Amino acid sequence: MQFHIGDLLKKFKTLVPREKIVKDETIRAVFEETGILLQSEEIFFQNGVIFIKTNPVIKNELFMRKQKILLEIKNKIGDASPHDIR
Repeated sequence: MQFHIGDLLKKFKTLVPREKIVKDETIRAVFEETGILLQSEEIFFQNGVIFIKTNPVIKNELFMRKQKILLEIKNKIGDASPHDIR
């Protein structure tokens, strides 16, 4: 079996960054749970925590359903999912 570095590089080229996956799943989970459509620019992911910069009324709604949203994200992403929303 021969190994070609080009094949490996192609594989890494198609990988999606973890932050992008978390943002997309957060948008989906929030929409499914609340009907609120967040924009990608409103979401930041750092050290296992999702930070949402949006209207305080929307943030309150998200925090009331935080556990359900986190569980939904964990079901899609797995063990590497975020552990908090702020």
